[in-house]
Amino acid sequence: MAEVGTVYDATPAVRTPTDILPATDEQRRDATPGPATRNKWLVASVVDDAASVITQVFDEADRRDPDHHRTWVALVDGNNHQIQRIHAESQTRNAPVTIVIDIIHVLEYLSAPRGAVPYPPPSGERLEECLWV
Repeated sequence: MAEVGTVYDATPAVRTPTDILPATDEQRRDATPGPATRNKWLVASVVDDAASVITQVFDEADRRDPDHHRTWVALVDGNNHQIQRIHAESQTRNAPVTIVIDIIHVLEYLSAPRGAVPYPPPSGERLEECLWV
């Protein structure tokens, strides 16, 4: 499985649930757009493990914001190992990070009967490794 990480700049955009998931055409037209990204940097590997890729991501974030004045956010799919590595890098570097787990993966984990493995596992990880078991 590939490990992918990215660092980018974004100005926060205040949005409502209706902005994000509009139910009607009118809500879709009136929706506030999400933040625009700038200065994207990407790393991906089918050889390096999650720990290595996450370290590279933190190295780039540290390079951009060495004094940790900005808000750092990590978006993950709920994989416990990735979350543990993000916590470890955050503590080692004294760089607070808010972790956001994407809703699609959360729904995958919650929709499976307890102890069942979704078929096929859309995210690649085994269910018992997920945060939501």
